[in-house]
Amino acid sequence: MINLSKNLPLDFYFMPSSCVPATHFESSGAKLESEDLLPLYNNEKVLGLSEVMNAPAVLNCDENMINKIWDAKEKGLVIDGHGAGFDETMINTYATANIVTDHECHNAQEVIDRLRRGMYVLIREGTVAKNLKDLIKVASIANSRRICICTDDKHIDDLIKNGSVNHSIRMCISYGLKPETAIQMCTLNPSECYNLKHKGAIAPGFIADFIILDDLEEFKIDSVYKNGKLVVKENKLLCNIEKKNIKQHIKNSIVLPSLNKDSFCIDLKDKSILNAIQIIPNKLESNHLKINIDDLKNKEKFVVDLEKDLIKIAVIERHNGTENIGLGVINGLNIKEGAIGTTIAHDSHNIILAGCNDEDMIFAANELKNIGGGIIVVKNKKVLASIQLEIGGLITGRDSKEVISGLDKLHEAVNEIAPDINFNPFLTLSFLSLPVIPVLKITDKGLFDVTKFKFIESAI
Repeated sequence: MINLSKNLPLDFYFMPSSCVPATHFESSGAKLESEDLLPLYNNEKVLGLSEVMNAPAVLNCDENMINKIWDAKEKGLVIDGHGAGFDETMINTYATANIVTDHECHNAQEVIDRLRRGMYVLIREGTVAKNLKDLIKVASIANSRRICICTDDKHIDDLIKNGSVNHSIRMCISYGLKPETAIQMCTLNPSECYNLKHKGAIAPGFIADFIILDDLEEFKIDSVYKNGKLVVKENKLLCNIEKKNIKQHIKNSIVLPSLNKDSFCIDLKDKSILNAIQIIPNKLESNHLKINIDDLKNKEKFVVDLEKDLIKIAVIERHNGTENIGLGVINGLNIKEGAIGTTIAHDSHNIILAGCNDEDMIFAANELKNIGGGIIVVKNKKVLASIQLEIGGLITGRDSKEVISGLDKLHEAVNEIAPDINFNPFLTLSFLSLPVIPVLKITDKGLFDVTKFKFIESAI
């Protein structure tokens, strides 16, 4: 990816992952140790260590985690945090460990707690996680220089329609922030945070990367300059981009077990309480529902209940042929028939599915394998819409217009099987497998209580 990003009219920088896998409670396609990351720090495009999300490893001074942090610190690089649901003790622990940033704030007090400890807060406004409105009110002249703006997962259709951090700048201005302060949060502040000493300002000695606006309040961009050269004018790219070939082995990434009618069976026999994940629209967090099994249709095994909006969710390990399948029940997705699935499932990116019947879930999983990964909507064992993400099951080499058209068809298909949905179900599903964001998540190894940092049974 570093090599592919060269010679573009856009700078890409990279942060090697600190947590592959995010925790040992899931199966990933690789395992990165400190010695694997160390050589990358010599590359000028690498700015530091990304998202330290395994909080217990930091708190307990796990040797491998501490080595990763120490190596980055020794090189003078930045260490990103991931402090979802942290109390003050954990914030202090992260600050002591030289973890500099956090993008997991969900209320004003969490922002203040981190700023008081000298951390940078990255306020997030993405396709699913929309935190800016709740957090930007904290910004003031006294603290705004330690606040940056990020997206943290934005689909390309959202990017084209609304923009990236430029969209966040418009939002900041609409909420009363001075335009120059909002712009600073997306330019000078992150440049200083990540030690990009010659970027982020229009001034002598700084690289001539800048934009020209038609309107400051609406932040309408007329032209873009890169290294002093005009590269975009009135939404038209003025330079050619060379398309490069992707290695074939990266395109064949899915190993799927044989699935049958018993693969997604959730046993309720002799159980009294069903543990279920409840979605919070436009949030990455979830709630933990405890449902009395006596109130369910079937007390022997779980049966989908559309009146209660209770459907199945499954995570299938797709990298190593372990045949692991984590099963659970989900509330709040509003699917009335069929199933949806994706190979974007943070952070180990196994196959994650949600559906109203096992047949459609099995069909969706097999179709995802056939196309080499992607996103899919299924009904009555027929594909309503899909988009192929053939590179690692995560990205595609296709033209952006083709991808946007595919995403539009996916959303149309979702509206057919979930007419009342008012949030992005695909990215919402993608984050339900990340076992470091509270409260209840699911991996290929089972249902996971993030607060207690341990697995729990689907039914007890």
